[in-house]
Amino acid sequence: MARILFKTPTFEDAATFWSALMHSELSAWPRFSMAFWVCLSIGIVSCFTPQRWKQKMQLSFERQSPLLQGLMMAAVLMLAAWLSDGQALAFIYRQF
Repeated sequence: MARILFKTPTFEDAATFWSALMHSELSAWPRFSMAFWVCLSIGIVSCFTPQRWKQKMQLSFERQSPLLQGLMMAAVLMLAAWLSDGQALAFIYRQF
């Protein structure tokens, strides 16, 4: 949403774009997959998880064998690659 400010020449154009984005039948929100919403929800919940739970999870991870730790990290990387569309984003500050 903030990127719109960098791509539109005036604030009025940005407001028009946001309005069209939110109130259009072709709104951008449905483009996000269920995997995106699940990952976003997990990220938000993890921000508000009690610290002692996070510490227990970290200790549990550290107690695993190095092989299992590597497999878990590889699984996270594979999930990230699967969720990515593989396209590089343009550098939004190039015009400044």
